[in-house]
Amino acid sequence: MQFSKKCRKGANERITVLRKLYQNTDEIIKFALNNYRRKELALDDILDALCLAVSGLQGLKKEFSVIPQKPEKDLKGLDMKIVFSCS
Repeated sequence: MQFSKKCRKGANERITVLRKLYQNTDEIIKFALNNYRRKELALDDILDALCLAVSGLQGLKKEFSVIPQKPEKDLKGLDMKIVFSCS
C-alpha cells in the first residue's frame, strides 16, 4: 500500500483490494459505519477486521501458509508464527 490506512487515500486503496476479493465489502463497511459511532469504531478498524476475515476466507478456500516453517514456542507452549493466505 502506498498510503497510510488512516488517510482517505489509504482507506480507498484497501477498499479497492478488498472489493476484488470479497463481493460484500461495501455492505459490511456501510453496516459498520451506520451502526457504530466513530469514537467506538473508526474506518481503519473496520478495514483491519475485514482484511483479517477475508484473508481467513481465502485461506479456507485455498490454503494457509505459515512462517517460519518450524516455529519456536512461547512460554505457554504456543507456536510463534504468522499464518496468512496468498491469493
